[in-house]
Amino acid sequence: MIREITREQIQNKFGWGEKPRLVEAVSGKSPEAFDLGHIPKALEMPVESAFALAPEYLPNLGAEIIIYGQNMAASEADALA
Repeated sequence: MIREITREQIQNKFGWGEKPRLVEAVSGKSPEAFDLGHIPKALEMPVESAFALAPEYLPNLGAEIIIYGQNMAASEADALA
C-alpha cells in the first residue's frame, strides 16, 4: 500500500512501540548533509542504487517500510515504493 505519512505520524509510530523501517531516498545528497538532516533511525539509500541495495537494506518485505526524501519527483517516489 502506498500512502503519504507526516513526520508527526512517524514519530507517533515509534512512541507506540512500532518499528517501521525508515529509508531516506537521496539523490546527489552528500553524506554530511544526510548526517545533519535525516530522521533518526533512517537508512540512507541513493535513488540511483535503490533497486540494487533494497534486498540488502530491506530483507523483510513484510515489514512496514517508510520511504521519504526531499525534492523527489512523484514519479521517483512511486518507483521506489
